Amino acid sequence: FNTRLGLHGQRKTPWDVLSLDFLYAKSSKGGEETENKALFQGRNEWLFQESPWFLYAYTTTEYDKFQDWDLRFTGGGGLGYKWIMTDCTSLATRLGTGFSREVGGSDDKFVPEANFGLDIERKLSERQKLTVTIDVFPNISAWSDFRANSKAAWECLIDPAHNLSLQIGILDRYDSTPGDAKAND
Repeated sequence: FNTRLGLHGQRKTPWDVLSLDFLYAKSSKGGEETENKALFQGRNEWLFQESPWFLYAYTTTEYDKFQDWDLRFTGGGGLGYKWIMTDCTSLATRLGTGFSREVGGSDDKFVPEANFGLDIERKLSERQKLTVTIDVFPNISAWSDFRANSKAAWECLIDPAHNLSLQIGILDRYDSTPGDAKAND
């Protein structure tokens, strides 16, 4: 039995873009719980009017019953560049620094991280689009210790009056040092 709830919100102004995501998943097999996790992500981009450059800040909070930690917090920011900005296609890269902290696990300390990001959006029609987001977070002190988060999705606008969409996609989260848990979730 699988239960998933996901919410995505985005607010755009001429000066910034705020994106918020929430995912909760709980699963069981044969009466035994196999998944119980929650993920909140937020990112704000500050735009410079007609310039392809932007500043960004991000934060995440994760809970996963089956990881080596109880909660993981991350945050940081940096500089981004929009390589392609057309009505149908956008391509942006991001480079920044930040931190992560795993609370309640074997490595309960602040870890300095770099952030390399890629965002692609391709509009297929007035109501459909494809999106891809990839973020890699290497530990600045030990580059072989890293996390990578990827998301690819197809989105269809259902109700234009309320800007309500259906999104079907895949989310992959990788941790090179997962402790006793799986590296790829």
